[in-house]
Amino acid sequence: MKDYSILIHKFYNYVSDFYSKKYGIYPIASEAVIQLSVNRYLETTPLRKIEFDSVDREKVKDIIEKYISIGKTLTTK
Repeated sequence: MKDYSILIHKFYNYVSDFYSKKYGIYPIASEAVIQLSVNRYLETTPLRKIEFDSVDREKVKDIIEKYISIGKTLTTK
C-alpha cells in the first residue's frame, strides 16, 4: 500500500525544485502558486492515476502557468 502523505510531500518538493522562483531549475512561480497548483492537481486527479513523476510535474506546470496568466491579467486591469 502506498503512503500518499509521503508521496505528496516528495512530489511537492520535486515540483518546487523545478519551478520555484527562489531555487528552481526553471524559476517561474512562487511557493504559494506551486502549492496551490499541486493542490489543484491532486484535487482534480484520482490518486490511483498519479505516478508522481515528470508527466505529473508537467501537468502541474500547466496549472502554474494558468495561475500566472490569471495573476498578470488581474494586475494589468
